[in-house]
Amino acid sequence: MRYGLLLLAFAPLCVFADTGATMVMHRIDAGLFDSSGWALAESTNGNFAVRMPGPFNDFSMSGGPEDIADHVEGIGGKAPNGIVFTALKLLYNTKGMASAEFESFKGGADLPSAKVKSVTLAGLQALDISYGDEKSSTNERVILDGEDLFTLTVQWPGSEATPALAMYQPFVESFRVMQKTAPRIENPTIWQHDQLNETFMRTLTKDVCMQKTIATLSRYGCATRQCLANVAGATGNCLTWASGETAAFCDAYDSRYVDKSCAPGGLDKDRCALLSNVKRGLCSAGK
Repeated sequence: MRYGLLLLAFAPLCVFADTGATMVMHRIDAGLFDSSGWALAESTNGNFAVRMPGPFNDFSMSGGPEDIADHVEGIGGKAPNGIVFTALKLLYNTKGMASAEFESFKGGADLPSAKVKSVTLAGLQALDISYGDEKSSTNERVILDGEDLFTLTVQWPGSEATPALAMYQPFVESFRVMQKTAPRIENPTIWQHDQLNETFMRTLTKDVCMQKTIATLSRYGCATRQCLANVAGATGNCLTWASGETAAFCDAYDSRYVDKSCAPGGLDKDRCALLSNVKRGLCSAGK
């Protein structure tokens, strides 16, 4: 395979071939932004961090049996002007495969009109590659770290070359490999794209609906108004279709969800307002 970009909406497109790859989202539209509009993005299970110039998705993908990589840990986001930023960690089934793929990138890796140059990084081998066609252009940094390969990519439509190129260097230079830690246990996971349907939601209890929503809002997730609106709608649907007695659920709602999640150090006012609005929509119906 070659490592296609992630064009991100609610969930990123697959970077693997269509061979049974699966994806888990850890955060959607996330970010705690500083005065410059950038946010630190730490991969949940990838043990790397990079600064992003806007909201980002944080995800894991497992490959199918025909894929070279075993799985990918990724951070990605797309700006309103169409510039796409991705940071991927590719982990391989076969020892030496990362080095082999890195060597392929040295030769341009069959990328269109690729220009490749070596980059000096402390303790790591790295390349900067630029390539493109009539529709878009891409700058990509490829980093070899032992048996792992990282790709840091900025892709832009032709009209956005100036801002994209201005952000490329700050983006790639912010990249850091972190100390390896055990994978984060997420129970339940945040809302996944394939769960936003009546069939799945009818398998849940109302309490699990709320746990998934609070997980989605936590860790600076859902930093955009569109994301908050999407999650509010999904939560309202889930509470309508899920099992559980509504009156008892409403009686315990504030103490179980709002008071805990919105305590000092918890969710901010916009996310807490979502929880309150969800309760109002369910528990005030028919009154």
